[in-house]
Amino acid sequence: MSSAKERKKLLTDKQQAIVDIVVTALEALVVVVCIVVSVMVWVGASDPSERSFNWFAIQTDSMMGDNPDSLNPGDLMFAKRVKSISDLKVGDVIAFKGTVTDSNGNVLDDQIITHRIVSIDALGQIWTKGDNAGGDDFSAKRIEDVIGKYTGKWKGVGKLTLWLGGYKKVVYDENKALGGYGYERTGNTTAFLVIIIPLALLFIYNGYVVVKWTMDERAKKIRAAALAEAEQNSQSQEDVKRAALSEYMRANGMSDEQIAAYFAEQDAKAKQAEAPATEETDDSAKSADDSDDTQD
Repeated sequence: MSSAKERKKLLTDKQQAIVDIVVTALEALVVVVCIVVSVMVWVGASDPSERSFNWFAIQTDSMMGDNPDSLNPGDLMFAKRVKSISDLKVGDVIAFKGTVTDSNGNVLDDQIITHRIVSIDALGQIWTKGDNAGGDDFSAKRIEDVIGKYTGKWKGVGKLTLWLGGYKKVVYDENKALGGYGYERTGNTTAFLVIIIPLALLFIYNGYVVVKWTMDERAKKIRAAALAEAEQNSQSQEDVKRAALSEYMRANGMSDEQIAAYFAEQDAKAKQAEAPATEETDDSAKSADDSDDTQD
């Protein structure tokens, strides 16, 4: 009866193994994504001047152009910290903090600006300009203002960072030949959606797995205890019957040796009767297993 139920499982062992592998892979993917997002959020929230290597999501169109190191809004730029003015030259793209004005006319301080060096004067002052800007920047920068020098970029990847940080795309000038759009902060971060919701779902799923496993183990123990109790009760009833029959046989003049011989003979007959049934059951189980293997 139990073997027949086991064969009616929804999935075969091979299919269950595949499902387990897929679920484990998805869990690992969720954890990796959450770690990556956490790192990106942490880097975006921390002070870039404290790190020797940085990456920035480009927010404006000021560096759009045809140069290999030109940058479009939504690109992710990588920058390495520089220690002295000798590490810089005309043509380098650098990141520094400055003041910008958003589409609503609000002045925003301490914003990261990425522009190209157009000259370095005798005083060590750095003059910059955006590739897509109309003119040079109004003020010079010092080496202390430079956060990093361009080392590479990932096109479009910065859009993910901006989205996580709560930025939205804004069109400044539809008639502008190149660009005319950028990204501005909305104040609503979406990073928690990418981190907390998947982790919560993962926690709930694993909680369900633990509860189900606990209940299954408890059911197995209860079943084993019930079978043991039933077997013990069956054996106790058999012992009572043998004791009563032994008393009856003694009352009719049979000796203990004759009674023992009688029960030994009965046990032998019972074993002989059970042997063919056991062999038939084993043959049926083997045939069923062969049929399952053929189907697999």
